[in-house]
Amino acid sequence: MQTVWFEAINAAIDFVFMIDVVVNFRITYISKKTGEEEFGLKNIAINYLKGRFWIDILASMPFDVVTLFIISSNKTQTMYFQAFGLLKLVRITRLSRIIMYLNLRDDIKISLKLAKLIFFLILFLHLQG
Repeated sequence: MQTVWFEAINAAIDFVFMIDVVVNFRITYISKKTGEEEFGLKNIAINYLKGRFWIDILASMPFDVVTLFIISSNKTQTMYFQAFGLLKLVRITRLSRIIMYLNLRDDIKISLKLAKLIFFLILFLHLQG
């Protein structure tokens, strides 16, 4: 787990999650009051900050790098920081919504949903093991 390739992939994933946080400040949403799509950047930002922003920002932080700076003799504290990395799994649950709104053919959407299902199955089996 300490190889250069693993560290590079982990850094790339953290970078993509950080970009996703920035992009979410520009993604429109459907207003619950009017039922129309909201295009105002201020309203989009407020809606995102009230919603998934805190989960997304915690999931985007590279806690493995942060823990290197906080390393102490107390291993329990380090384990708490590493547990925040599990928040990335919460973001994966949004895949269903993303797949639903993609402008693709139905057979491609079904393939993506099948891939998501296989991922969750492997994750479940991993946790059971």
